[in-house]
Amino acid sequence: MNYLSWNENIITEISYLKKLFVVTAFISLSISAIFGISILILGNFGETQQKLLITTVLFGAFSILGITHSISGQKRQLLPIRVLGIVSSAGALLILLSALWSLVEIRELSWKIIFTLILLSGMSAHVSLLSMIRRPNWMIKAWYYFAVIVPFLVVAWILGHIWSLMSFDDGTFFRYLGSIHILDVLGTVGIFPLSRIYGKLAGK
Repeated sequence: MNYLSWNENIITEISYLKKLFVVTAFISLSISAIFGISILILGNFGETQQKLLITTVLFGAFSILGITHSISGQKRQLLPIRVLGIVSSAGALLILLSALWSLVEIRELSWKIIFTLILLSGMSAHVSLLSMIRRPNWMIKAWYYFAVIVPFLVVAWILGHIWSLMSFDDGTFFRYLGSIHILDVLGTVGIFPLSRIYGKLAGK
């Protein structure tokens, strides 16, 4: 009983943090939009204003990713993936902004870390959006799991190449990457007509 109570408290706190994060991300996105428009209309595009404009673009892009991570049709099951996405987004944004304002020097390792964080963040957003699809029967559920697994394969394949965990020539790497990416697109696009057609049949 104590364990169940503790578990519920953790879930409640996480839910509160998620709402706080969504509100913060939305405010950040709104401020970035206003700031960016102001620079585009009134600015003279000096070096500092260019950096400020890029900063607003980065804040806007990662705010959108952050909001995407926070919405999910499977709150408990996808919690680790969503947390991974939020942390990855924040980490990538912090490194990019630090490099933009010359607070850190970007080296080859830094680029690998940035690409890794962006890939993990994008994968998390992808899976979170897919989880919003209703899955009333086994066919849509099976396609959903297929559509969710493939993004993991895409990210794993790219990261394996970036971090030199796999030794393939460029031709072989891109052949397999293209094949996996086609499956990714098929899984993502295919689930929508399936949910519309077979979801309605199940509803009847």
